Amino acid sequence: MSIVHPTPIKNFLVFALKVVVAHTVTYTIAGILSATLNDYPSLFQEPIINQFMRPYDSEIVMFAPLLQIFRGLVYAVFFYPFMGFFHGKKMGWLYMWSIFVMVGIIGTPAAAPGSLEGLIFTQLPLHFHFIGYPEILSQTLVFCVWVYYWDKKRNKKIKSD
Repeated sequence: MSIVHPTPIKNFLVFALKVVVAHTVTYTIAGILSATLNDYPSLFQEPIINQFMRPYDSEIVMFAPLLQIFRGLVYAVFFYPFMGFFHGKKMGWLYMWSIFVMVGIIGTPAAAPGSLEGLIFTQLPLHFHFIGYPEILSQTLVFCVWVYYWDKKRNKKIKSD
């Protein structure tokens, strides 16, 4: 009797589903906590910030958690080819998170709040650049740890078959 191994497409789809779930859940929880603690409705109305951010109660902002499915798919496409490398490291989740922090948050080429480009090219108040760090750093950390261990468990099962 032969053992049937999952196809590469099935492996990716399972991985993508995990990434989408982990990202959407961590994004939503981190966003709700941060919005409450930082009073986003008031913060988004401050001068200059109100020209940069949509009102907190706008319809598109309300759909943000649902739209994270698409970002989760982007993350899955990006991270999938590297998961073997991450799983080969003792703290592979830290390598994943380092990529987020260095390339996706601080070093992003967009003039986003909290990024080097944002500090240089936007007129946003300095406090606005840093107020989101606890939210984005904790969300991406929990996301990376979750995906790393969830996928590692699946990989062990596949290898033992």
